[in-house]
Amino acid sequence: MLKKILVTSLFLTFGFLVLVVSILRSASLRHSSNFAPPNSKTDNGQKLSVNYYFASAGSVLPDSPLWGVKVLRDKFWLFLTPGPTRKSELNLLFSDKRLMAAKILTQKGKYDLACSTILKSHNYFVEAVNLEDEARKRGDNTDELLLLLTKASLAHKETIQSLQDVFPDGLKTEFSSIIEYLSGFYDRSSSYLKSKNIIIQ
Repeated sequence: MLKKILVTSLFLTFGFLVLVVSILRSASLRHSSNFAPPNSKTDNGQKLSVNYYFASAGSVLPDSPLWGVKVLRDKFWLFLTPGPTRKSELNLLFSDKRLMAAKILTQKGKYDLACSTILKSHNYFVEAVNLEDEARKRGDNTDELLLLLTKASLAHKETIQSLQDVFPDGLKTEFSSIIEYLSGFYDRSSSYLKSKNIIIQ
């Protein structure tokens, strides 16, 4: 019995260390890597009107039995990430990944799960926006992050609209408030950036 407890403890400790190392390595990634050349495209070839490159959804999707582990990892990653600016970048990354996961689920015909994944993606995006606002109000220079969020809002809106076209009628109404939020944020943030002579391409 004692041997089983010891072996289990060792496995859990090893798993925890692997998780921490993975997070610390990834924490150095800047979201600016999500910029792409002109005529950016999403995974299915959809052309966006803004230069934005979505992060990959990864191999573990919401329909996987391992999804719960990935969600737990993301929460732990957020917990370890310091400051509102870095947390905002990370929330945007998670938002991107979930939106791309929703696209794959849509292609599989799993519309209900895709819909809930889009809603979760949007929750992460809203949190990213709120954290950027918090960082800016405390005096941080968040112009680069705000530019990224502005581009992301348009890319997310266009992606969701393209998915909406293939969703069953009963689910299409779920996205109207999201599209309205993204449109409003884009208008406000782009106006602010233009006042600072920052060009959105």
